[in-house]
Amino acid sequence: MVLWCLSVSGDDARLEREIGRIAAALDEVLQAPTGLAALEALLRYLVATHARFSVRKIGRLLEKAAGPRAQEAIVTTLDEIERRGERRGRVQGRAQGRAQGRAQTLLELLAARFGAVPPDVSARILAANEAALVAWTTRVLTATTPEDVLAEDGERPAATRRPAARKRARRV
Repeated sequence: MVLWCLSVSGDDARLEREIGRIAAALDEVLQAPTGLAALEALLRYLVATHARFSVRKIGRLLEKAAGPRAQEAIVTTLDEIERRGERRGRVQGRAQGRAQGRAQTLLELLAARFGAVPPDVSARILAANEAALVAWTTRVLTATTPEDVLAEDGERPAATRRPAARKRARRV
C-alpha cells in the first residue's frame, strides 16, 4: 500500500483511476493494532502529495474503494486531520496578525518621529519577521533616521547604540 501511494504521488488522475487497488490492503491495515495510526499517516501523505484535491475529495475516493469498516475509520481520521489543520491555521493567523499590527505600529511611530516613511523602508517593514519588528520598534526611540532604525547591528552609528549597563558599586 505504501509503495502504491509513493507511485501515485502527485498524479491525481492515476490516484483516482487506481484507488480500488488498495481496498483489500486498507481493510487489512485497519485490523492491525496500530491500524488507525497507519491510516492517518497514509491519509496525511495523500493529502500532502495531492494538493489540488481537498481532504474531503481524497476521503471520498478512499471511502468508495474501502469496505464499510474502513469507511468509518477514514471519516473519523479525516475529521481529525481537518480539525488539526483548522487549529494550526488559527494559530498561524494570530501570529501573522500580531506581526502586521507590529509593522503598522512601527510605521506610525516612524511617521510621527521622522515624517513621511520612504517606500523602500515601508516595504522592508511590511516584509519583516516579528523578531526584527520588535528590535526596530525599540530602536525607533534612539535612531536619528528611519534608515538607522532598520540598520543591521554592525551598521548602526555609535550614537544610536544602547549604552553599556553601568555596574553598581557594592556597599560594604
